[in-house]
Amino acid sequence: MRPPVLLALSVAALLAALGCASILSIPDRTLKWCDRQATVHAFCEDFDQADAGAGLDPPVVAPGAAISFVPSEDTPPTALDTQTVALPGPDASAVAAMGKRFEDRHFDHVVVEADVRFVQANFMTQDGLTTGVGFLLLADIPSFCIGLVAAPSASNLPNAIDIGVLYVPNSSNCVTVGNLPMPDAGIDPDAGGSLTIFTNTVLKAWTHFRLDAKRASDGSGTVNAYGGAGAGIAPSIPPGSLADGFPLVGLATTVTGPAGPFQIQFDNVTIDFPRD
Repeated sequence: MRPPVLLALSVAALLAALGCASILSIPDRTLKWCDRQATVHAFCEDFDQADAGAGLDPPVVAPGAAISFVPSEDTPPTALDTQTVALPGPDASAVAAMGKRFEDRHFDHVVVEADVRFVQANFMTQDGLTTGVGFLLLADIPSFCIGLVAAPSASNLPNAIDIGVLYVPNSSNCVTVGNLPMPDAGIDPDAGGSLTIFTNTVLKAWTHFRLDAKRASDGSGTVNAYGGAGAGIAPSIPPGSLADGFPLVGLATTVTGPAGPFQIQFDNVTIDFPRD
């Protein structure tokens, strides 16, 4: 049996710093992945421009965390790198994140895609709690939080990492989540979260993830998640859970201890709002 997973989804931290400015300078590039796409996306960031990350809001970097732009083995030349250091017990947390909020949009149908690479993933267990980490976050501000999260592999295969979909209902800020229910236990608004494991990836390998969330008129919703070794449909979101809010997308290493160092890289991020 998998132990309970302790996760952090610090989307609230992304809301604390908003704007459109690059934080790091990199040399001018000519390879531009976004410009080569046949489909025109509502938002695209490949981190290959001279002003890498300028289309995202300013970063959120807590003590013990770092953000940089590094050489990319996915689609060169550059990727976003987020890191956190080792953390002690359950009261410690850290986040390194960049995000994008769309106040001119409604949370009706949002599709987020990104290439993701786990360079380091050092899970720890303490008092029956195993650390997990949020990395691709989608919020319906101010009512509901959805995230892709990483957890130790239940298969115990070398370098394998389980990936799941996390819900945090009745939340106005998506702040740190405590002891979550067991995976696939179903959504429980009173408990504060629901975790569904749907796939796995391998340490140091680039994996393409897709998170597709759709809201119905009664505030219910469906979430499809793709990537890694499988694809899955997360539990339906109950009626009244999703408000007619605006979307926020986060790229992050957001961790609650106990945990060793984590390092997650991102490349080729697209965000779309299909009209159904």
